[in-house]
Amino acid sequence: MGTPDDRQFKGDNEAWQYCQTGAGFGYHDYRVIWFYKGKVAGINSYKSTRPASSCVSDIKQINWEDAPDVSLEIRN
Repeated sequence: MGTPDDRQFKGDNEAWQYCQTGAGFGYHDYRVIWFYKGKVAGINSYKSTRPASSCVSDIKQINWEDAPDVSLEIRN
């Protein structure tokens, strides 16, 4: 997907955000790729319909409570 438009970190968590401008009529389409300890933990998306905005200006601050739950595998 290339270089993210935004990267945010918290402990072992990381979130990359990408924006596609002109994804549809009058909105920007965003993807958030969630990482935990360097591995993809989840993906979600959101849209912005604010008039006369740019992709970068409408990137949201990450809410870490929205991060996907992390499963730990325990082996004997």
